[in-house]
Amino acid sequence: MSITTKDVALKAGVSSITVSRTFSGTHTVAEETRQKVIQAAQELGYVPNLLARGLVQRRSPVIGLIVQDLANLFYGTFIETVQDVAQQRDHMLIVSQSHNKVNTEFAQINQLRQLQVSGSLIAAVDSDASHLRVLKKSGMPMVVIFGRWEEGDYVAVDDFAAGQIVGKHLLDQGHHRLGWVMPGGLDSLGSGRQQCRQGFEAALAERGLEAGFSLTTESGITTSEGREAAEDFLRQRNDVSAVFVRADRLALGFIHRLLEAGVRVPEEVAVIGYGDTHRASIDGQPLTTVAVPKREAGRRAAEILFSRIEGAASEQESQQILLDPSLIIRKTCGAKDG
Repeated sequence: MSITTKDVALKAGVSSITVSRTFSGTHTVAEETRQKVIQAAQELGYVPNLLARGLVQRRSPVIGLIVQDLANLFYGTFIETVQDVAQQRDHMLIVSQSHNKVNTEFAQINQLRQLQVSGSLIAAVDSDASHLRVLKKSGMPMVVIFGRWEEGDYVAVDDFAAGQIVGKHLLDQGHHRLGWVMPGGLDSLGSGRQQCRQGFEAALAERGLEAGFSLTTESGITTSEGREAAEDFLRQRNDVSAVFVRADRLALGFIHRLLEAGVRVPEEVAVIGYGDTHRASIDGQPLTTVAVPKREAGRRAAEILFSRIEGAASEQESQQILLDPSLIIRKTCGAKDG
């Protein structure tokens, strides 16, 4: 039989209402009484029912986080940071993945609403999706992450600048024929990959150049898709000597296939990735990559969310943060003579 607030109240010598108030934190309870209740609960093994509390308060001490792909190491540090902030605010974090599908993302948002979570962080598949507007109108606080959403709060990376950084670096290294590979799936005006491509091509245009190879993968960022992208590259290389691959996993698969085909990296083809994930630095061929301030992104996104939850932020003024990327130079990008 489960332990109830009535059992705790009887053991502590207080009312059930006092027990509820002690654990909800919504009312002031005398310290001596609070300690009695906590000690009684510990002795009985009582744990407050968060779902029941959510029904009473119309929100539970839980926040949701929806990312596109949990297998993507890009999100690891971000998730850890968000969880740290949530724990400091006495909230639990629920993490799920959309598999880069709008319908899945929509279903997960509805589940979070049914659980009456306090708020959500969403790596939106499509920043123009109507369900984001529906969620905003519902009154649940939310922050879009790693993508721009002009209708509300977001924390994103300046991906146009990221593309420019990569393009300028490769050109400064003496490469004249450059190409790019971008992840597939849905694309929208606020998407990072489109901004990234535009920044990369803008850097080339400043030198009177254009991309000699361009490819969008069918759906995602797996190493197998990186290998497939390399197959296409090998068939239509056109003297391209450097490629920007906007995802570390794609880039690693791309490099491995080039090496299997006898193409030396970086001597014959330089490759730059995106994300600075854990594997980028420890793989057999340490990857030159765009680093994203994931810890800062996690902290700022969580702080914005809790400012909404706690009512500290103005409802009218959106908080829109654009973080600066940087380039981490390792072994897959060398100078090109001539």
